[in-house]
Amino acid sequence: MPHLKTILFFVLFFVPCAYIANFIYAVKSDASGGTFGDTFGAANAIFSGTALMMLIYAVILQREELNIIKEERNDTKKLLSGQESINALQEAALRKQSFEQSFFSLVRLISEERRSLDRTMKYGDSTLATQAKWHVYHSVKNSNSLVDWELTDEITEFGTPARLLITAHALLVEQDFSKQDSLQYISTLHALMDADFANVFLTLVARWKNGDPRAVKAFTDVQCFDFLDEELKAYADFERSN
Repeated sequence: MPHLKTILFFVLFFVPCAYIANFIYAVKSDASGGTFGDTFGAANAIFSGTALMMLIYAVILQREELNIIKEERNDTKKLLSGQESINALQEAALRKQSFEQSFFSLVRLISEERRSLDRTMKYGDSTLATQAKWHVYHSVKNSNSLVDWELTDEITEFGTPARLLITAHALLVEQDFSKQDSLQYISTLHALMDADFANVFLTLVARWKNGDPRAVKAFTDVQCFDFLDEELKAYADFERSN
């Protein structure tokens, strides 16, 4: 394009010069009127050629403008695409923040409820949690089942933290986190577990599994099995329990 512009500049400069030279030549020559008029034929041809070149130049300029507009649109698309990526990251960050607020609120509630179960009973030195575990052990051993016996008041005290743990786990399952992130949150729930909680939770899950399928998955994913007493591990096969 720079070369074409230079050529057009010289052509446009040459045309008036050639026209003036032709006019001077025609005036000073002793040609007749017809011959005098014919001397301007070359100048007219130059004008016509110049007009054609200007037309071509205009078309080329228009094409350049269209290319510039196209490039600007592409840049705009790239900018919008980058903005969409930023928006997606911000949205993911907000979702994670919202999840963590709900999740750790549940964790705090579970921890508070769990501490309340460690209060000493009015009789003896054992805690309510220890009594609940003892009731589970003897009831299961006597009935040879996780569900064929009546829950005691001490065991039902574990209902609230157990439900909260299932809810927290279900909230985590709904998220589209990486395996590593999920394991970190699972480890938080795992840290809330102990032998008393796990053994009582086992019997509660066995009773709730038909009404709330989330219960078994929570028990399994949080690895409550690791805390069970050896005598009760054989009963942790929920597919066979009644």
